[in-house]
Amino acid sequence: MDKTQKIALALITAGIFIGVVIIVASGGGLPTVRQSTFRAAPGKQLDTARPLVSETAKEGGVDGAPPLPRQAEGSATTSLNQGEEERPLSVSHSDPVLSPEDKAVLQARNAVNPRTGVEIIEELLQSLENLGKASELYAAKAELCLRLTPPDLEEASDAADEALNYAAEPEDRDQAGYVRADVLRRAGDSEGAERAAAAVVAAEGPLTAGKLRAGFLQAEIRRGSGDGASATAGYRNIMERIAGAGMLGDAQSRDFYRQAALNLVQMLRASGRREEADAVAEEAKEQLSRFREGKNR
Repeated sequence: MDKTQKIALALITAGIFIGVVIIVASGGGLPTVRQSTFRAAPGKQLDTARPLVSETAKEGGVDGAPPLPRQAEGSATTSLNQGEEERPLSVSHSDPVLSPEDKAVLQARNAVNPRTGVEIIEELLQSLENLGKASELYAAKAELCLRLTPPDLEEASDAADEALNYAAEPEDRDQAGYVRADVLRRAGDSEGAERAAAAVVAAEGPLTAGKLRAGFLQAEIRRGSGDGASATAGYRNIMERIAGAGMLGDAQSRDFYRQAALNLVQMLRASGRREEADAVAEEAKEQLSRFREGKNR
């Protein structure tokens, strides 16, 4: 390479370098990884952040009920939901219109951070004009206090006591009684919790969500203590009471019925009573099928 070529190459290189400097200085360079921001497609951002809820979330769902057991592979419980149509998570047109207060309670119950839910309930209590809602609000506060990390057992206990004090209707009394039993359980008093739950289950009056939750709690305590016979009897009782009262048409009661059947089948299979477990699964399937047939007529 002669001297002229070397000079030309140097000028080209200098020009390229100056051009890059100008582009970078003007902000026209390629964005770095730090500058790049991932954005979901329209409509996806809320979908990915939205918590999953059951078909009864608008009513408080089965927040206090034990979680569904993990289904064993090949379990007879797989037949329980066969033929069940998938339901949207949104509220259907047949759902009752919620008041602003009820919407706030729903928001509090479904809050990702339970402390936020507690604050919402406390604001509602401070501005409360209808004392008929006081028991429901205190019961919701107690449940949210149990969801805190760590649980605020003292605050939950006080709220449960207030829920019982203000309870006037059977639904409120049963729900407050269940919450009191759950607080005792979380505090380590299993015997006291079982007695409190049993009192709710045996109380006079209509079959309420509080009675069903208390029945589940009672069965779970007995199951945890190794009393399998009493636990299975508890799950059977829940199924029989719901079916006997003709309450499968109620979405929340239907959730309880399915859950009791799943728990019962799981326990029976775990104890080697496979034929009995299959019979329970078939019974539950027939009950739910009859409900669907009646609904579609």
